[in-house]
Parts: sequence; C-alpha cells; structure tokens
Amino acid sequence: AVSDDSIEKCIDIFYDRINSKFYVEVQSNLNYLFKVIDQLDESEECRERCSKYLLSQFFSPQWLVNIELDWYEDFTFMITYLTSKSESKCNEKLLFELLRNACIYGTVLEVKQKGSSSLVEDKILGLSKSRLLAVDSILSCSDLSAFSDSGSRKKIPHFVPNFAKSQHSHCTSNMSQTSTTEELNTFFMDYRNSFSETAMLAEAVFQLVLQRLIVLSNQQSSEKLLLALVKSIQIECNLSRHDQTRLRRTRSAQIEEKNFGGSIHVGSSLAVMIVESRLICYMFRVSYEVASDLPVSAIEGMYSPL
Repeated sequence: AVSDDSIEKCIDIFYDRINSKFYVEVQSNLNYLFKVIDQLDESEECRERCSKYLLSQFFSPQWLVNIELDWYEDFTFMITYLTSKSESKCNEKLLFELLRNACIYGTVLEVKQKGSSSLVEDKILGLSKSRLLAVDSILSCSDLSAFSDSGSRKKIPHFVPNFAKSQHSHCTSNMSQTSTTEELNTFFMDYRNSFSETAMLAEAVFQLVLQRLIVLSNQQSSEKLLLALVKSIQIECNLSRHDQTRLRRTRSAQIEEKNFGGSIHVGSSLAVMIVESRLICYMFRVSYEVASDLPVSAIEGMYSPL
C-alpha cells in the first residue's frame, strides 16, 4: 500500500489547500504523472504497482469514452513504457489489453467530434484509424522497403507469432512460376520474422488484428477467406516503390486509397499483420471444415488450383 506521506505529497502537487481548488497549470499527461510517482519515497515495487494502476485507469473503457486529453502522447507513452520493461507475461498481457481498449473505445469521442464512424474507424478492422496509425509509426519492420532496381517488390516482410515459432520458422519456397502463383511465390519464398526489434509490441498488435479478423470472418466459407487472402497478397506483392512512397503521405492524412481496396495500411507494417492474420484465419477455417466433415470450398471449388 502507498504510505500516507506519499498520498499527501500527491495531493499537495495537484490541490491548493488554502484556496480549496485544483492547480490548473499542473499537467495531466502520463509522462508528468509518472515523474510524480518516481519521486515518491516508496519501494520500487510499490512505484511499479502505482504506475500500472495509473495506466489501467487512463486506458479503461470508462476513461476512454469520456476523456481525451493528450491521447497521442499518453498512447505512445504507454507503449514505450511497457515495451521498455522486461518481456514478462504480465507486461505482455497488460500491453495487449490497453492497446485493445485504446483502439476500440478511442473511436467513441472521435465519432462525437466528427459525427460519423466511417471517418474514424478503419475499414478492415473497425478500430480507431488514428490509434492504428500511431501504432504503425512505432512498429519496426525490416524488409518493408525491399524493392528491386526497377522499383518492383522483391521480398514481402512477415510476422511469425510466438505460438507458431519453431526451428522451421524460417523457410523458403520455390513454387512453379505461373500467372496464378506468381504473387504467392513472392510472398512465401523467404518466410522469416521481420519484427525482431519491436517483438513485444508486434505480438500485441498481431493478437489484436487476429482477434478482430476472426470475429469478422466468422461464418465465412474457406473459399471466401482464400479470396480475401489472395487479394491482400496480390496488392502487397504488386506494390511499387513509387506507390509505397505515395501511400505513406496519404496515410498520414488518413486518406483511403480506392485503388488498393480502400485500405490505408497497404505497404505498411500493419498490412503485414493483416495478411498474416488472414492466412491463419484461412487455415483455421479449412481445418474446421475438414474436422466437421463439411465441403471444403477452397479446395474443392473453382479456386482449388491456387
């Protein structure tokens, strides 16, 4: 428990006892509040507990739907703070929960301000565009700009989640070159994790994206999931260096590109997560159809040659 002296110190920082009012000039962002906690004469364990409690309050659904304050500063501070700590299961779980809350409930105040959910929600995931773009700017993904001299894409970056990692996580593939499989060959030819520098954040983002796509793809046949997957792969593989540069500029303005399926994430780190999640959703659905003795439309239908 926090000592009475520490509580009194916090009160004195924010409250003018003489005039019975709060100090209006005191900052209310997380960066400042954490500095206050660091000054408390408490054990490191107690300060750590207070810090995580404060994070949980700032990113609780009740707070997010009512109070905006400095959302970008607080959001990026939360990510930086938790990812700078040791990658314990506790920190990983908290990062995922707070990230999910921010992306889901962060749209409520934005809708009130802009008047339409279509202006603030991502078209594919139904989450906050602004929060997703902030996450994308922090993620570090190698091979994102691996283009040939002619400007065409020569390698696609990948994310391999913890549950899928093994001694075979890095593999190569040489599929026969046909018009049907050209993009698939480019996609699978050098399959390795490209998010080692921001592994903890990447894992949390991937869990969020996968969770959303699983919900959205519920009741869809394996054939429909295959078509969505192939379309995403084709868009990423056919992206040119010029396209990626232009998309980075429009992305910062939250402009959706109709030529790229209406997504603002094409060519970004988040696009990698979306494609990988689609791949897993497809594999899960095929497994379900086989196990349930249902027609496997992706294998038996007109798209089976894929």
